[in-house]
Amino acid sequence: MAYAKWSNDLLPAIQSRVSSGETVSSIAADLNVHKSALYKRLKRKGVELGRQGWSSTLTLPDQTDRAYIAGIIDGEGSIMLAKGKWWHVKVGMTDRPVIEWLASHGGTFQVQPRRPPRKEAYTWTVARNRDVQTLLLGVLPYLHVKQALAERVLHELAT
Repeated sequence: MAYAKWSNDLLPAIQSRVSSGETVSSIAADLNVHKSALYKRLKRKGVELGRQGWSSTLTLPDQTDRAYIAGIIDGEGSIMLAKGKWWHVKVGMTDRPVIEWLASHGGTFQVQPRRPPRKEAYTWTVARNRDVQTLLLGVLPYLHVKQALAERVLHELAT
């Protein structure tokens, strides 16, 4: 994945955005840079970030929205074991508002730039174990295609 190059000339503007309460994730998405690279550079420059730069704990909306999220996961998402250690749920598509809405409930939002004529792609990832459990428990009754896999993951995470 190619990210935009950026310089220290942007640092004062970024510091201002951080101090006004904007998250490192949203700033990184706007600048098309990787969140962790931005976070590390800001930390090296002495910008006080606390934990705000990382995804918040996942919160799930009402029953109707849980069913909608389950449909998105069934159709556009994946439930994967990363590096043989961590379960995560990932949804990727070219519809930015949907991914931003998913990310508003927790997890991480990423922009994947593409060369024309391909559209820019966006991903939402839930990787923290307790968030994966919360997500899968919340959408389990509404999953069809990935229900058995979700049950297996929940069993593994519970042991």
